[in-house]
Amino acid sequence: MDTCEVTCSWGTPTPPIAICDSAEAARDHATATSQREANAARPQGGDGVEGCSSHSELPSQAVTLSGGKAPWIELQSRERVTHIAIVGNARVLEVHTKGGDVQTHEGVSVEGGVHSLGRYIHSVDCRVAPGERALLKFFARRPKDVIQVVALCVSTVKELPESAPTAAGDGSRGENGLPASCSTPELAIEERLRQLEATVQVLTFTMVRRLNEVEMRLGALEQRASG
Repeated sequence: MDTCEVTCSWGTPTPPIAICDSAEAARDHATATSQREANAARPQGGDGVEGCSSHSELPSQAVTLSGGKAPWIELQSRERVTHIAIVGNARVLEVHTKGGDVQTHEGVSVEGGVHSLGRYIHSVDCRVAPGERALLKFFARRPKDVIQVVALCVSTVKELPESAPTAAGDGSRGENGLPASCSTPELAIEERLRQLEATVQVLTFTMVRRLNEVEMRLGALEQRASG
């Protein structure tokens, strides 16, 4: 299996995927890919995102739907998946993981709702274990005949090997998930800082999403006023 295996309800072609080393890099790569699509008439080089490796240079996928069922993409990674960023024409994304857990996410309209291509970005924090499958289902407020996936980016981290029993410890883990023999105040502080950083990232993205919604509403009011 590749680093991250992708299958989808429409068979082939599967959408291109980028593997990133952080949630921020995944969001930046998805945004940059959408921007490249919007500026397709004026392609520019050197617009890759540091921290990401694209497994495909295919253009965005546009696949005709049939059967009336929600289209889906399934991911299975050899590493832990911590974040998923997708740009496409689906307004709502559901992320199904092991145990029946479901996250529902409403996308933010690209460029504050004035993007003529009708694209939405979904940026979802998740905890998908190595080898576990994550099912992504796409929905829209209005029925669509075509599903378009412009960017599919995931942030992954490698699992640390379990500590072998030694004279200094038996390999057990403390409350912070680290080996009990290494449970020092410094490591506990480092773990709390990582958790705080993740919380700040989520709050920042939420703020940006709300600002985009305000901009979208202002744009609608301006259109009504000019009409």
